[in-house]
Amino acid sequence: MMSPQSRNPAARGLIVEATSALGLELTDLVHLAGGFSVRSATMHITAWSGARSSSLADDCRKGSSLLAADDGSMSCLEVELVGGLKSFGLDAGWVQAFPCGGTRWAGSIWRTLPPLIADRNARVQQALGRRPNALGGHPDVAATDGRSVAYLECKVRDRIKVTQVDWIVTALQIGAISADEVLVVQGVIV
Repeated sequence: MMSPQSRNPAARGLIVEATSALGLELTDLVHLAGGFSVRSATMHITAWSGARSSSLADDCRKGSSLLAADDGSMSCLEVELVGGLKSFGLDAGWVQAFPCGGTRWAGSIWRTLPPLIADRNARVQQALGRRPNALGGHPDVAATDGRSVAYLECKVRDRIKVTQVDWIVTALQIGAISADEVLVVQGVIV
């Protein structure tokens, strides 16, 4: 079992690089159960002011957490982070336990996880007593360079849910990930 203080230099580099590439501002630690803590960062976003479809297939019914992308289109924090990570040369995707947004954002959503991420998720899901291919609680966005993984949990106007904390803490407890591979990103509306 990894201690809360365990460090993975390669993973830390990926998170640090991703943070820099995305223009995120590192903030306080997020304290979790079992003495574990993960980093957090903020991303300044502009709220979406256009029409909303409130359709699962179109905008995931994100409502007030929708944002305006740089090109003026409707977006969300997950899609913006995936796009930024991809432009940085990483294989990145939005991991969804409950599929939505495919009409608008299909290019950002992973329907099949890359092997490195799928293997880690399977270990965590099994430790939680779930099917290995379940996705419940998995951080919203994952990215990999083929050697390291970064996990980003996205929040706009909400807190981390119990299932998300359970996934992260269990992953840390069984050594599937290190705290240096996780970043909670809070969208701050400007």
